[in-house]
Amino acid sequence: MVLFVKPDQSARSQYLLQRRPRLSVPQDWAYWQAFFRHPALMKSSLTLLRGQDLNPSVHLPCSQPGFKVVAVNIWLQTANPIHEHVSSVVEKTMLQAQELILNKRLGSTLLLALKNGLIPAVVLCSVGVIPDGLAQAADAAPACDDEQGLTYICELVIPEDIVIAGSTGLLLVSGHRAPGHLYLLDPATLALSELIHSPTFRQQHDTRTFADCPGPLNLEAFDVHGLSLAETSPRRFSLYTTSHGEREAIEIYDLDLTTATPVLTWTGCVLLPQDSYFNSVARLADGGFITTRMRDANYTRPAGGAPTGITGRLFEWHPGSQLQALPGTEMSLPNGIDVSSDERYVFVAAIGTQEVIRFDRREAPMSRRGIKLPISPDNVHWDAYGMLLTAGPNYVAPEVCSGAGCATGWSVLELDVETFTFSRLGGADQTAAMQRVSSAMRVDNDIWVGSNVDRIARISLQE
Repeated sequence: MVLFVKPDQSARSQYLLQRRPRLSVPQDWAYWQAFFRHPALMKSSLTLLRGQDLNPSVHLPCSQPGFKVVAVNIWLQTANPIHEHVSSVVEKTMLQAQELILNKRLGSTLLLALKNGLIPAVVLCSVGVIPDGLAQAADAAPACDDEQGLTYICELVIPEDIVIAGSTGLLLVSGHRAPGHLYLLDPATLALSELIHSPTFRQQHDTRTFADCPGPLNLEAFDVHGLSLAETSPRRFSLYTTSHGEREAIEIYDLDLTTATPVLTWTGCVLLPQDSYFNSVARLADGGFITTRMRDANYTRPAGGAPTGITGRLFEWHPGSQLQALPGTEMSLPNGIDVSSDERYVFVAAIGTQEVIRFDRREAPMSRRGIKLPISPDNVHWDAYGMLLTAGPNYVAPEVCSGAGCATGWSVLELDVETFTFSRLGGADQTAAMQRVSSAMRVDNDIWVGSNVDRIARISLQE
């Protein structure tokens, strides 16, 4: 179906519904989930329209060969001057619409689908378009049925990273799309709760420690990407995350799990170079951190299997000092990061060279040693057994298989950093519903795996 917007002289817009013959609502809700959650489609398929007089007979700006209009969605961006008015109107609209049959939040998108009739509103609109060649991939979201020894938890917003909350045995899962999400998972009961978009979430800026942070989070324009967690006292934690959106920054939170109701409090941020894209972060004992500058913000990966080359490096920050680039740490697409317990060694996953690299901080410049892997390693985290875990797509040469539609299967690897050897703990082949995996965390005899799609998975090591 397609919603067209036609402004009138009263500064109110009419939403006119047209149905595509092959879609119905809500029976095809899986289609909408696939479209709005598919990162490759989101990246290239939104065109912003402002005050355009559209009707079914008018050619849309995005009506180019090979594209089809599939939906119009409402974006509520606080950076826009009419945001407050838009929010108010949409709020009233939802109350007034007698024929409203679907009202669902997907990340930062509020999609209104109507059975028939008109709804007045003043909004910003973006028309979603999908290339014909990718239409089949988005026709339905993959089923959430267990397969290949995987137990899924679905309908998450890009659960890219997973860490364990120390003595609690609970898991924190990031939500890597604006507005960001942070999930708390009890692996014993599979109970899942949202910590940021929650009544208990608070923002209390520690202006003494984070004096250069410009202010609280814009809850409509931030991200939760890489995670680093430290237990500062029993069941209390300091959480550092990489964030994109209104600002490129390390965002800092306190997490209190001492009561039945978890409480997450934002306390500050450290701004990063705004022309860059940072991926992961490792918190240090003094409250500082080391982070991976993965690439330029506008970087595009070479096509046709060409070597990626050097794209990024490590940066370090400590309270009371400035962010510093670390010499000798240049890498090809540095991604996940963690440090040894004594903080002597830094371990970084370099996707561009399919390796995990160890840097020795006691040497200047830092010496390095790498271990080549048969995957494109993403995040790296220590497990409770002193082994370093990483996960990623099984590596296939780009000239053989590349692009958004390339599924290669994936693996979880356990690295012995003393001998620089690894073993495979589990994974799935290219037919599994979950691809593009990004992290792994061990809890007793289970491995929990994060991804860049709509789900996480549990692998039992006992089977």
